[in-house]
Amino acid sequence: MAPHLAAAQRDGRIDGFSLDDDAPEYGFSLAGLNITALGSQRLLSKMFLDAGVAISLEPAPALPETDGGFMPAFSESHPFGLVIAESDDTFLLVGQGVSLRFEAEGRTLEVDHVEQGSFVDGQWHCSKVLNGDERLTLSPMDGISAARIRVLR
Repeated sequence: MAPHLAAAQRDGRIDGFSLDDDAPEYGFSLAGLNITALGSQRLLSKMFLDAGVAISLEPAPALPETDGGFMPAFSESHPFGLVIAESDDTFLLVGQGVSLRFEAEGRTLEVDHVEQGSFVDGQWHCSKVLNGDERLTLSPMDGISAARIRVLR
């Protein structure tokens, strides 16, 4: 993935963010689109509350990343990520606990296709296609993943 990151940085096709209570959203522009990064847990909580169900926004307990080590290292629980514009309608998200909203000319764009996967020997390999409600959380809330997202313009 390093060549993809380097090329995106060189060409100005990348943006990164870290969200928290003081900055629950982050807006930026790539490939002529306005993109808003939102924490998936906060987004889902709001959707449930609109349906009359209150859920906690307390972060899940941190899981130790090392077993039996001298000192445990705990994973991050806040949403963060990098977004790379691969083309005018395809984006790569690497992160945790993030949802993205895409807008152009004042209208929200529909997400057409989402694949979770990874790069192996410089080539993208899809491990799972996200459908329906799975697209609300483009990256898991308890670990880092990569997703290729295609939007309809």
